[in-house]
Amino acid sequence: SSSSGSSGFSGRRHLVGVGVPALLAAAAACYLFPASSQRWSAAEAEARVGSLLGAEAPVCLLAALFAVGAPASPLLLSIFHLWLALTGGTLLLLLAIIYLGASLSSLSSSAMLAAHLALYGVVPVVTYCRVHPIRWKRLLGQPVPTLCGEKRPPVPLSLLECLVRNSAFGLFAGACLGAAALLLDWDAAWQVYPLPPLLGSLCGYLVGCAAGLVGPFSAETSAARSAND
Repeated sequence: SSSSGSSGFSGRRHLVGVGVPALLAAAAACYLFPASSQRWSAAEAEARVGSLLGAEAPVCLLAALFAVGAPASPLLLSIFHLWLALTGGTLLLLLAIIYLGASLSSLSSSAMLAAHLALYGVVPVVTYCRVHPIRWKRLLGQPVPTLCGEKRPPVPLSLLECLVRNSAFGLFAGACLGAAALLLDWDAAWQVYPLPPLLGSLCGYLVGCAAGLVGPFSAETSAARSAND
């Protein structure tokens, strides 16, 4: 019973680690919403994104640190995992952004965009999965073998797993859709880089969180219907 209680407490900590960034993403979207009507210069947009990143980074990292701060997780090891997820994720995402066509003249804006995506997309996933292969396989939709090597029947994802997976997927999908808006010749106020992929990622993240909340309940409903049939 003590192990189940500890597992439940750890699960609640991880839910806090996902829920706090979701509230922060909604606040960040409201903070950047004036870009849809006000024409910001590239320098002003970069300053806005920089101030946003400076405000959201400590909150996201503290929420993630709380999520992994179970008694069995040493503090220094948890901090190292977060540092590795943030710095490694930012570097890889920055390289991907440059590879996809971002100009080197806007390197600082691309770096802030990469750090933003790492905060919301990489850190929560690494915080939850860490070095547990089964968790990685479940989030990636791969079958999990038993100790005997047999494949387990598919088990619906839990609420926490749906939130972690769907929010990350929505984040990156929204960023890609927002980046595609940069190609449109609309000369709109909100088309100043990196606002379109940033706003798209925030909207996609919130949609993913909403889908993560609905997913477990729809799975339970379909399972109950199939059982009744």
